[in-house]
Amino acid sequence: MKRNALTYLLLPFLLALLVTACKDDTLPASPAEEEEAGSGVYVSVVVNTGGSNASRVPTPGEGGDGPQAGTVEESTVHDLNVFFFQGDDGINSDANTEITHCLYFSQDNNNLFGGIGQGDYDAVYYSATEDVSDKLQIGERYNVLVIANAGDLSNNATLQTLGNLRDYQVSETITDDGYFLMSSESDAFIDIKANTPATAEPVSVNIERMTARVDCAWEDDYYEIDNSSAKVKIESAMLVNKYIGDTYAFKRITTSITDNTIEYLGDEIGDNDTPAENYVVDLKTLDDDFTPSATYYANYYPTLSLSENSEWRILDKNVTSTDESGTIYYRLDYTQENVFRVSDGFNVAACCTGIVFKTTYYAGGNTNGAGETRYYSYWIRHAADNNDEISPMEYAIVRNNIYQLEVTGFSVEAVTLTITVVPCDQIENNITFD
Repeated sequence: MKRNALTYLLLPFLLALLVTACKDDTLPASPAEEEEAGSGVYVSVVVNTGGSNASRVPTPGEGGDGPQAGTVEESTVHDLNVFFFQGDDGINSDANTEITHCLYFSQDNNNLFGGIGQGDYDAVYYSATEDVSDKLQIGERYNVLVIANAGDLSNNATLQTLGNLRDYQVSETITDDGYFLMSSESDAFIDIKANTPATAEPVSVNIERMTARVDCAWEDDYYEIDNSSAKVKIESAMLVNKYIGDTYAFKRITTSITDNTIEYLGDEIGDNDTPAENYVVDLKTLDDDFTPSATYYANYYPTLSLSENSEWRILDKNVTSTDESGTIYYRLDYTQENVFRVSDGFNVAACCTGIVFKTTYYAGGNTNGAGETRYYSYWIRHAADNNDEISPMEYAIVRNNIYQLEVTGFSVEAVTLTITVVPCDQIENNITFD
């Protein structure tokens, strides 16, 4: 059959058009191609406890005397709330910034895993991958804040803005189940890309504990009292003025206590030779309505009771920390953040957290006879800065710190017993009783 010459002339062009059409981007991709390129938005979270933000032995400033490892209990993340928002200055963005989304993970729900220490971290936890295709937008950057061990906050109606999240408070920093509440130590963010569950990149967040720990070192044997035949044996100790009000979930500082300007997750500034330039802020630090009263102290700083029913403790030899000289300290107790500014009208002995030692005192040195019960007290110092004036952070308890207190000796002058602190160029918070 004879073909039209025009057909032969058009055939190359028709083939070219067909090839071009097959490469047209508007044609649907195969399922395999979609899976490889990513067709949704999936996120996961890694939280690190310890490391650079590990508990620190306090000296003025953010770094302290260096990190101390936390225990397994102190580093356990049982559940995790992850908040996403978009702000120009991270947690310090405008208070009206909307919380875009909150994810909740927990070991009970089988979507939070890990707990083994890795590298410089006490523990690292990984969440399952979550589909947020309808919550977070591709190509956008989101800030991330987390709160751990506080239960499910994802449906909390009050936590819809950044301001409300920053102001979130907890009544206890250690749960009844023994979990330590933790929160972001610094800002974190994630850039959202189209991906798959297999290709989702996790956002990494460092977290710190909201509580502090007090470790002590004292002799199991008797202390010889200088210039005397008497001896003293420490039987137990307890913390007093443990702040019992609410605690902010996220750390905050201020450089001014007159205009109450707050920086969230800010650094404490100072060193061993310079008084602290700012306050760490708790709910009572900036309380301008403070009026000294027995009711006020009882509500927030319970008064000391020396009864046998009080919380007298012996040292837990299973939990230790060390200082640069190699001295070993043992856990005494935990306590909440307490930064009560010291000034006119503010009673150190009624507001600042301290420790009372219960001892048996042997006047003649005969430890086989009946001794006398005596008590010695010390107000815990956070920042001894070689300055005679009391600095903003001198008497304070700050979250995620370990306070190491060593009893170095006793002495007696006449019949008056008072407290002195050894020179600050030695290990801070060493205690001797005169």
